[in-house]
Amino acid sequence: MHQKKLLVISVIMISFLIILQGCAQKIESIENDPCYNITSDRDRDECYRYAARDLVRPELCEPINSWEQKTICYERLILMTKDSSLCGKIPSEGNKNLCFVHFIKQLKDPEICKRMSRGDDNRDVCYEYLAEALNDTSYCNEVIQEKFYNECYTILALTMKDPALCEKVKFGSTKEWCYENMAIALKTPSFCAKAPSFSNCYEDVNQVIKGKEPCEVNPANPTCP
Repeated sequence: MHQKKLLVISVIMISFLIILQGCAQKIESIENDPCYNITSDRDRDECYRYAARDLVRPELCEPINSWEQKTICYERLILMTKDSSLCGKIPSEGNKNLCFVHFIKQLKDPEICKRMSRGDDNRDVCYEYLAEALNDTSYCNEVIQEKFYNECYTILALTMKDPALCEKVKFGSTKEWCYENMAIALKTPSFCAKAPSFSNCYEDVNQVIKGKEPCEVNPANPTCP
């Protein structure tokens, strides 16, 4: 009889411990997952999005079902944390690439640009920014669209103060603009002859020669602060 009572007590104790463990696990789940009890998909997604932002916990973006809401969730966290590794978690390919472009000057990783689709504006801008970050004109040659290609060589020409790079620019007025900026930056009036459309070129160069700062004379120079 005594043994039977002990057996009953043991069973009750074990059952009680199991219940306690289950409650503890549920409490832990609720603490780790603030949206635990929400049944509506839309409301749950919004809950995760706001919780991720308020608690600064990127992992709370992952359970979001809505592709759009998940994208917004990660983008807000990236702006808050400046963590470029989160770019890879954005489900939208276009937004993901745009995110990486934002960080490319910091990351300086050519593989990021290489993974983007040819013809994508983000890919061209990625290589343009990479060329600027590394002062490496070879990345300008990876740019497909002429607009970004010309920008790439113009900015590097001015950054590296290398007038020969202006010759790489394909579009006439952009090439002249490159030479005008080069004439002012290097205080070399002879480059104005290659920029006939810019009638103030010689005058602007003379102002710099007389002591004015190049950026004061030509604030449109992309290398000026």
